[in-house]
Amino acid sequence: MRRMLPKLSLTGVVAIVASTAAAGAAYAVSGGTYSAPGQDCNWTDSSWNTPKYMEYPGCHSAQLSLESGGITDGNPNNGWNNSPSPGRHGAADTSWAQVGINESPIDPDSKGTHTIYSLAYPGQSGAPHAGCIAVNTDGTGGAAPVGTKPEKTSKANSQTTYGCGNNKAGTGFGLSFDYYQYYCPIAAAIPGFPYKCEDMPGGESGKTHLALDSGLKQNLTKLLTQGLILYYGMDDNSDNGEHDGEGPGSSPKSQGGTNGPSDGGGVMLALTPYRLTQSGTLSQPEGLLNASVGFCADGICAASTTEKQVAYYGCDANSGEDIKADRCKGHSKNSERDTVDYANKQWDPYACNSGGEQPGDDGGKGYYPDAPASCDTSKKNPSPSGTKNRKGGMSYWRQHEVHKVVNEPGFQFYEDPDAMGSPALPMYPLPAIYVGSCGVTLGGGTVKLPSTPVTNRAGQLRLAAC
Repeated sequence: MRRMLPKLSLTGVVAIVASTAAAGAAYAVSGGTYSAPGQDCNWTDSSWNTPKYMEYPGCHSAQLSLESGGITDGNPNNGWNNSPSPGRHGAADTSWAQVGINESPIDPDSKGTHTIYSLAYPGQSGAPHAGCIAVNTDGTGGAAPVGTKPEKTSKANSQTTYGCGNNKAGTGFGLSFDYYQYYCPIAAAIPGFPYKCEDMPGGESGKTHLALDSGLKQNLTKLLTQGLILYYGMDDNSDNGEHDGEGPGSSPKSQGGTNGPSDGGGVMLALTPYRLTQSGTLSQPEGLLNASVGFCADGICAASTTEKQVAYYGCDANSGEDIKADRCKGHSKNSERDTVDYANKQWDPYACNSGGEQPGDDGGKGYYPDAPASCDTSKKNPSPSGTKNRKGGMSYWRQHEVHKVVNEPGFQFYEDPDAMGSPALPMYPLPAIYVGSCGVTLGGGTVKLPSTPVTNRAGQLRLAAC
């Protein structure tokens, strides 16, 4: 598992580079746009204590979708699937077409390149080999419901109920595929072939299944009333099956910190004519066509957006296992700050992150970085902002973060506000940079500027117009 070895600490950065090559842009978990529900996943599906050789059916490490619906806080509506229905982000958007690459399992036997970003070899469970494609005039209707249990890899990759969706009411099709179904027998029959399929518990491949939908229902009128959104998201599960999130009972006092995977990102292009009347401010200069792109990897975040966009929901987010464990303490339910504004930020200790180990992988010592001792403060494990946190665990840091941490129109570079992140660089927190319609910010963290009338308490040059 990553986060345990310094040489792997930049895994997410290389994942982003790989994503860039695939889609022509960089991608963000605390950078905006990306969310676990946006990948047809539940918030806990990237948990580090997911059982070995198992996947959550319908959860995608990479997803491209064309959809219509609402925009909330600068991000596509996805239902926010662990909140009271229909969720704080509105009803989930209708997806007309989507392509998904299935989540890979935790598999210590999956072989890959010995590089920062490990590319799994063909035939290994960590190599992208299974996924789905769906198109439907009434919406594809994918995603597994909250509480769906993980399944053995071959069964999860044969899943036709979820996948990218299979809506019989509309016209279209749903395809679930696993090319290992054909590749593995051929590879096994070639003498000396170096990329044979590994023998994984429960089988190494699923089945390919095509379902044609011939229903007459259609909701294409939504294109006129709700516009069109192109979304692409990718997370660090693409790094040979990496899992580095919080999950069901992963660690004591971390249930309120659950926030999907720690690294990854998203790209959005939205054509929304109905939002023209909402534009004309410094935070939303234009409403017809908006775009965002960002990434977070091992504490390093950068994003560009044309409108104000929430990058991270702190307290009262309701995406954790225990809703009570992320209630606001010290902030109001409507509190907000810019990602680059460190003036009132309480930073978690450098050692606190969500990259745990499978029980027993460490010889039975029970070590995991998100243990309370790693996320509490002490003389040996201090917070860079001097915050005192005794036995509060990871949930403490989310409860003491404002409700909305936002990116403003323009470019920003900043330290990941999520305690789940694992700082890779010795500089922590990283100094911030922002240039956009809402002003200029520079410095902070380990680079504090001299006190002047335009520097804040965090030592940042801060000229804010919003």
